[in-house]
Amino acid sequence: RIISRAVAAAAREMIRPSVYGQAIIILVYVPLLTLTGVEGKTFTPMALTVIVALVAAFVLSLTFVPAMLAIWLSKPVEEKEGRIMRWLGARYEPGLDRAMATPRKTILAAVAALLVGAGAYVTLGQEFLPQLDEGDLTAQLLRVPGTSVDQSQAMQLRAERALAALPEVKFVFSKTGTAELASDPMPPNISDTFIIMKSRKDWPDSRLSKAELTAKVEKALAGLPGNAFEISQPIQMRFNELIAGVRGDVAVKVFGDDSDAMAATANRIAAVLRKTEGATDVRVEQTEGLPMLDIRPKREAMAGLGITAAALQETVAAAVGGRDAGVIFEGDRRFAVTIRLSDAARADFAA
Repeated sequence: RIISRAVAAAAREMIRPSVYGQAIIILVYVPLLTLTGVEGKTFTPMALTVIVALVAAFVLSLTFVPAMLAIWLSKPVEEKEGRIMRWLGARYEPGLDRAMATPRKTILAAVAALLVGAGAYVTLGQEFLPQLDEGDLTAQLLRVPGTSVDQSQAMQLRAERALAALPEVKFVFSKTGTAELASDPMPPNISDTFIIMKSRKDWPDSRLSKAELTAKVEKALAGLPGNAFEISQPIQMRFNELIAGVRGDVAVKVFGDDSDAMAATANRIAAVLRKTEGATDVRVEQTEGLPMLDIRPKREAMAGLGITAAALQETVAAAVGGRDAGVIFEGDRRFAVTIRLSDAARADFAA
């Protein structure tokens, strides 16, 4: 009973300092919850985990821990300070006494530190998570919409040879279009090129900066006709794509009904952005040039045959784009069956 009363008294004694201590630590992590973009996705889960853990630890320290101590402790416990606490106390108390003896100087020092911090907040960069050097580069090459797979492959091989010729490059590999497992769907006119670099000690100039290396890659690709390109880093590109659906750091999306007007507006926006300090490699995504098949039905002939416009549209869509007709099972594997015209027939408008 004496031990239980001692444990209860100790628990009451620690409530106030524990509340203040936990609150201060939690307040440190609260600003992380306001972050957005890559830094938000990176640090928000960590901040939430720490806050929840601190709250849970505080609740347990007032409920579970005192109860267990009251049960487990069978002998009186002698209270004594550890060696570290004695060392810290011997240095903290004199400093605290000097600060309390000169309150005006202490307040002025605190205000000066606050002003220095405010000035640093205003003048320092606002990007919480700086761009990391991943070591390797990626280049997304874009061609005119409607470019065939064979033509894209031929143009991509020329780009890979130009990149592989750089002395800093170890090897290059690419992905064009959409694979059977469409984890990263792209049209056949777009290729993701991964540029794997050699160790910096094997470079002709080991002092070459990342910006200078990127400029060399851009120069190698600039001489290839028919290719627009964006240079990034593998992880950075994926993060940007997951966050905003685009692979650049900053994107401006234009919405509307008139594609010509949207293209003109996008070009004007790009012209303004190119003059903005800090903006590099500003490009407008190419959306024009895609070949279109315009079909105008003969209404009289359709009426004579009893064919509706919806039925005609469904037939043309199935013939050109294909329609799922069923599923074939081979053991534990399944394959979708798609019906459509042959490539030769689809390329022949008269068909």
